[in-house]
Amino acid sequence: MTTNNADFDRILNATAFTASGDKLGKIGQLYLDDQSGEPTFVTVNTGLFGANAVSYTHLRAHETRGNL
Repeated sequence: MTTNNADFDRILNATAFTASGDKLGKIGQLYLDDQSGEPTFVTVNTGLFGANAVSYTHLRAHETRGNL
């Protein structure tokens, strides 16, 4: 999969879901592979009720849906 800057912009601030469809939270940052330039990890803001919890999530088998 080749990803371009427009794809990166759409990924940032999108909502992340589990493979079973459960909402994880909003994507905050995108980390690229040094060699391929492809997205490898994202941070997901998972805090509830104003908590600022951030999780790092590997993009092994990701897909985009909807307007993303």
